[in-house]
Amino acid sequence: MRRLLALTLAVLIPLSTPALALCTGDSAFDRLPATDQIRLQEKAAQVPYHQGLLWQASKGTRQITVMGTMHLYDPRLQGIMDQLEPMIAGADRLFLEMTAEDEAAFQVKMLADPALFVIAQGPGLDELLSPESWLALTNTLTLMPELGMPPEIAARMKPWLLGIMLSVPSCVLDSMRAGQAGLDRMIGARAQALDLPMVSLDDGDKMLALLAGDPLEDQIEDFDLAMRMLDHDPAQMVATIEHYFDQSFRLNWEYSLDHARARTTDPDQRAWLDSLLVEMEDELLTQRNADWMQVLLTDDSQRAFVAVGAAHLAGFGGVLDLLEQDGWTLSRLPLQVE
Repeated sequence: MRRLLALTLAVLIPLSTPALALCTGDSAFDRLPATDQIRLQEKAAQVPYHQGLLWQASKGTRQITVMGTMHLYDPRLQGIMDQLEPMIAGADRLFLEMTAEDEAAFQVKMLADPALFVIAQGPGLDELLSPESWLALTNTLTLMPELGMPPEIAARMKPWLLGIMLSVPSCVLDSMRAGQAGLDRMIGARAQALDLPMVSLDDGDKMLALLAGDPLEDQIEDFDLAMRMLDHDPAQMVATIEHYFDQSFRLNWEYSLDHARARTTDPDQRAWLDSLLVEMEDELLTQRNADWMQVLLTDDSQRAFVAVGAAHLAGFGGVLDLLEQDGWTLSRLPLQVE
């Protein structure tokens, strides 16, 4: 999992700048030549369920409504929520990647053991990272004053947690401070208001072990490479958001990976990146999707509502593909996105 976080930091969730206050602006995908856009669109279309955010799966008397979510806030999400309201109200149970209650428990457990995220003894990141990567880190902290993290504090943090914190764009931090949540949290809040039972698909203990379980030297190695490849272009985040509202999140996945590969010609970095991409897709999507299916398929509710990140829906081994393999009949539901 440390390598997944390194890639997220380096190329998939680039940092925004103060000029991008609301995660809006030009999309980096739109800057590509038309031939590259077509190539990536054709590649995305080669996998099952490459388009569409809202689906219904049926098997016998059971129905599962599957909604691909975005974890950050955008005002257009309210229009989607308005359409989801009757489906949530009609469900017997809601499944989220992690409920707000379980996420709070996860954070409490993590904070109870500072050794998980603090370099308590010995040299810090200012000595353990290469001079090039330490400079990139300090420059990044300067670009993100809203984190309130001076370099001397960052130097004592373990890379896995620091990478997560740095990968959150400024515009997302602004919306979080304003109490604005992504679609999964909006759905969870509505379910809570309806007193609808909620279940976490991810296991908190397992996630914590994946995030923090690697030796410090391994975290340092990958974080060092990630900082050298860090992308500050806010247009990358805009591309992610626009692909979501186009209901073509698989296209964003292919574009993000293509963009990552294009960022280096160094043989060592390219070898690291190529192996990382394979590991990332396996850990981030494939393995978690398979674990989630064990929870969903043993559920006895007649009408379940599942809200998970949009990237989990498409592709071989995606949530929709796994449901189809288990004998469920799937149909795409209409969803107006404005």
